[in-house]
Amino acid sequence: MGKETSARRSDRAGRHGNTLRSGSLVQAILTGAATACWYALPDYVQSRRTRRVVRVILATAALAPPTSARGAVLPRAQPQPTAPTSAASTRTASSPSNEDVTVVGVLGVVGFVGAVVGGVLGMVGTTVAVDRAVYRIGERAARAGAHRPHTRNGVALGVLAALASLVLGRDHRG
Repeated sequence: MGKETSARRSDRAGRHGNTLRSGSLVQAILTGAATACWYALPDYVQSRRTRRVVRVILATAALAPPTSARGAVLPRAQPQPTAPTSAASTRTASSPSNEDVTVVGVLGVVGFVGAVVGGVLGMVGTTVAVDRAVYRIGERAARAGAHRPHTRNGVALGVLAALASLVLGRDHRG
């Protein structure tokens, strides 16, 4: 079929390459703005209690799923396979006994729950440690005479968060 033109290659790459998904730019901007506001807050709100309330509002807004003007689109229900009519037809000579399945099932659930709880605690601990470190850096800059040091840190981290959101928001299907 001959040579492929550069226009066709770029069109094919645009449809199947590393392209931004719709709305990912808006999501990146919102992520960056929320991050900047989060870390800049000590420069604008002096009360720790008020900062906590504002941060809860920011976190709630940032973690809320994006909505469209038309409402949520629900996935179509998949047809469920029909169950066999007799229990004897499903039993084979190699199927495990109920006791084996129960023990393995309980241990699997306990292991899974432990991994999830450990992962969540690790993420929360890391987030709190980073947040405190950034706050201390801002306080150190304030003592050195910097004007709005938390805002400067917040803007820098907001830009990084927006860039990360853009990179993670790309469609990497090949």
